[in-house]
Amino acid sequence: MKRIMHVIDSLEIGGAERMLVDMANTIDPARYSVSVCITRSGEALAKEIRSDIPVYKLNRRFSWDPSGFTKLKKVCNEQGLDLLHAHGRSTFAFLAVAKRLGFIKQPILFHDHQGRNSNQNYFYWCWSSLVKELSHYVGVCDDLLEWANSLRIPSSHISILKNSQNLRRYEIYQPINLHRQLNLDFSQRIGIMVGNLRPEKGLDLLIEACAKIPRAFLPIFVIVGGISDNSYFQECKNHIRNLQLEDNFHFVGKKDDCISWIKGADFGVIPSRSESGPLVLIEFLACGLPFVSFNVGGVSQIVQKEIPSAFIEPANTDLFAGALEAMVKSSPSELHRRSEQGKVIAYDNFDIRKRLPEWYSVYEQIIEDVK
Repeated sequence: MKRIMHVIDSLEIGGAERMLVDMANTIDPARYSVSVCITRSGEALAKEIRSDIPVYKLNRRFSWDPSGFTKLKKVCNEQGLDLLHAHGRSTFAFLAVAKRLGFIKQPILFHDHQGRNSNQNYFYWCWSSLVKELSHYVGVCDDLLEWANSLRIPSSHISILKNSQNLRRYEIYQPINLHRQLNLDFSQRIGIMVGNLRPEKGLDLLIEACAKIPRAFLPIFVIVGGISDNSYFQECKNHIRNLQLEDNFHFVGKKDDCISWIKGADFGVIPSRSESGPLVLIEFLACGLPFVSFNVGGVSQIVQKEIPSAFIEPANTDLFAGALEAMVKSSPSELHRRSEQGKVIAYDNFDIRKRLPEWYSVYEQIIEDVK
């Protein structure tokens, strides 16, 4: 049986992290022996990994931590691995350096979850010296095909496999009554935004859109996610205060039970400037949550064909404000119709069980090329 280890910097709550957990849990154990390796720290999602899947922690303290390389070598030798599946750019760089230095010999699949413009300068530097250590590149959206071609990856070593998730897990979560939980006015609808707070996620664009909505139709927004960029977060808080919108924005931080929070909202918002997915859009769909989103990312491109009215051209806050106001004015029957439509779209397009044969094909190609 072939042995595959999924490797990632952290298993804190996030899109790439969720993708790893769902893949590890749903890969056929009769076909592949699966393990997981966390190279740094953060284990919030580790508890959701199947109990029969080994989870290793390297606890490297910085990018080229020598102890991280030696621990990685030990794990790879113990497992007798056939393939390393690297989730994310910095994880790939760590594995590529380890291979260049002779600590590991296994082929590396680089699973790129990031947007086309994310951290380009860093990765071009890595690419110029580490390109030969890559066995296969998998991007999660069509934009990344252009990105991979620009980095001169051979076309035979490039695949685009769209984001997917284990949708069955959403069924076990019960909704939280957010009005009661946060002591909110029951007459106001609640929108939810999920994502760590940094400029790419567009919280400032959401605030700008709210400034263009009549006060009578302003919803309450619950923001779920950690602070990745503190200066950006403070700018957004100042903007909210200057517009006297403090009562309309509630920041609740990261939540392990994020799906229950999503199910407790009336609608979702995705004001992002840049996304490769976004995976949270799949979560909204699977939970039956109507939404308003900027049309960015591979998931959005798929869903936009089915629900064009839910998507706004990127960064157009005038149209975004209009869509939010229309959402607040929507009747319960219209929201229910959109809820049911979303669930169908999710299971038709983003069920990880339908994607696994494509992944198996990539795995087999890489392992065969090594022989």
